[in-house]
Amino acid sequence: MAESVRAKAKLRFSVWKPQPLHLVDVDRDFQVPLGCACCGAVATKSQREARGGREVLVPYCTECSDALLRHGTVQIASTLAAVVLVVSVLLTLPRLMPTLGVWGYAAIALFVGGAPPIVAILVRVRSANLPVRERAVWWWSGTVLACTQQTWAEQLANTNERPHTMALGRVPRHSALMGSGVVLALVLAPTLFTFLHPMTLVLNLASDDLELLVDGRPLGHVPVTSLESPYAGLRVRVGVGSRSLQVRDAQGRILVTSAAQLEAGKTYLFAPLADAYCFWIERDHYGRSAQAGGPEREYERLPQGRDLWELPGPIDSWFSKNPEAPQDRRSTGGTMTALRQARCTETPQEVAP
Repeated sequence: MAESVRAKAKLRFSVWKPQPLHLVDVDRDFQVPLGCACCGAVATKSQREARGGREVLVPYCTECSDALLRHGTVQIASTLAAVVLVVSVLLTLPRLMPTLGVWGYAAIALFVGGAPPIVAILVRVRSANLPVRERAVWWWSGTVLACTQQTWAEQLANTNERPHTMALGRVPRHSALMGSGVVLALVLAPTLFTFLHPMTLVLNLASDDLELLVDGRPLGHVPVTSLESPYAGLRVRVGVGSRSLQVRDAQGRILVTSAAQLEAGKTYLFAPLADAYCFWIERDHYGRSAQAGGPEREYERLPQGRDLWELPGPIDSWFSKNPEAPQDRRSTGGTMTALRQARCTETPQEVAP
């Protein structure tokens, strides 16, 4: 009984090891034997093998050909399953796990993308008792055909009067396309994470440090910031969807609860306990942009009476002035946007409440 188990395990996992291959260097025009390239039975079907502009129709019997087709179907199915799962997971994870970091986001996507091919490979190993476990003939390099069966290779060499040599190698059992899910996860995860996890700046203008909670889960410590500073606040990325943003003090008391509907690709400001402060946007125009007839600086006051704002477009300067305009008016210039804050009694006249 133990010997039977060991023999079966050896058979299943021997497919991973290099095995003796029979190599035949063929001419441009050559003939293939009529028998099945795998078992030697009467061939009823054929499989096309092509590489580098050369191709050959390899004969197989019905049983061996069906086994090969089953294996090809499994590869295609696992590839499609991996791609569909990766895209689905990347799009749904931000809603299901809004506080998940980029590394966890990418790791889950990689796991999902790699699971179907791994399952397909394990199923292939466990199916070692099928009539054919691998391709019997394929292009080794250039004009050389590799064969797994010695008899068929000798017939091929004798028919075409070509040399027959031996080499150790692995049979190409699995298509490189089976790794499409993993590649897709690596490519899409960073971009989709940034897009589907809008950046939220949390500003603490209260008298004590606070802790941020998203949907009841702690996400970070927010120190007190009373003055303007580009480094003020806590910058976090939260998954899109309906979220509950809360802050609590050192004693664990919930001080503010704000319902938020976060959208992909947006930027948000969350400033609880900041009733005495006002926020506004400054847009400075440079070069030719400032010569179009409009003002060099525009102001836009953010609405009062709330603690969460969707910011209009990307911010170039956080809680600091934009750079001064150069004296050269011949440059094409452009527009820079700054987010500013101050006590409502100290705001510029253009944004005074």
